[in-house]
Amino acid sequence: MTPDPWLTETYFQWLCSESFSLATERREYEGVLRTLHDIPFYWTIWSDENRAGDAMSFRQYEFLSFQTGLDELDQFWLANWATATPSVLEVLLGIARRWTYYYEGNIQYYFGHLFQNMEFNRYPGRVISTATREAIRSLVDNWMARQFYPNGQGSPFPVDNMRAFDILDMRKIDIWGQMNAYSAEHFQ
Repeated sequence: MTPDPWLTETYFQWLCSESFSLATERREYEGVLRTLHDIPFYWTIWSDENRAGDAMSFRQYEFLSFQTGLDELDQFWLANWATATPSVLEVLLGIARRWTYYYEGNIQYYFGHLFQNMEFNRYPGRVISTATREAIRSLVDNWMARQFYPNGQGSPFPVDNMRAFDILDMRKIDIWGQMNAYSAEHFQ
């Protein structure tokens, strides 16, 4: 099974261009984006699997369907890569894409909300230290393991007025519900 570095790097660059529209922003946060792309997404609430499905769908249909020369690659590797667990970066972009279906902003606008809510903007650099990668991983693990505050602080979806949405604890609802509460407070 031979990985194809050109395809995987092309895909990463495609994800970066979906994250930030400006090349300067992509370079400024390349270290964070690479780290987020290295972290596999996992879920603790069954329906959150749907967010992983969104990410995989975009990898398979939006990216791979526009690539040429795939027949020349190791097909076993390609099949495994195409169906592998999505990364946190892919899932965050999938969430941002979902919002573009319902609201007028672009993917970069919504991704910016998620990026800042998780405080990833505190870690600029094309190359980041091991300690910085571990700090980012800790933030992500706290989100995925639902170790954030009941109001969503420490997750991509903090809300100020949980009572308006009849939410007692954001840690106990699926990501779709968190997305809806956050978008109702910020995008409507």
